[in-house]
Amino acid sequence: MQDDGSKRTIRGVFRRLKRLGYDVDMIWREIDRLAVKTIIAILPELKVEYEAEIASVRPDVSCFQVTHTCSSNNKLTVIL
Repeated sequence: MQDDGSKRTIRGVFRRLKRLGYDVDMIWREIDRLAVKTIIAILPELKVEYEAEIASVRPDVSCFQVTHTCSSNNKLTVIL
């Protein structure tokens, strides 16, 4: 794994953090909490999107899945 430059794998970053003595399990828990809080914060917008894109076309559908695609801007960036 390359240890320089701007692009690193998450596995490599966490391996290095662990070597430096950081509690990577705690960091993962905090990232998880951040992701949950982010979803909660955008729920009103998700509801609007659901009603505009799904409910009006398929009124029988009562749920949908938030997915991530490489071509979208739906990313959660965490700076450690």
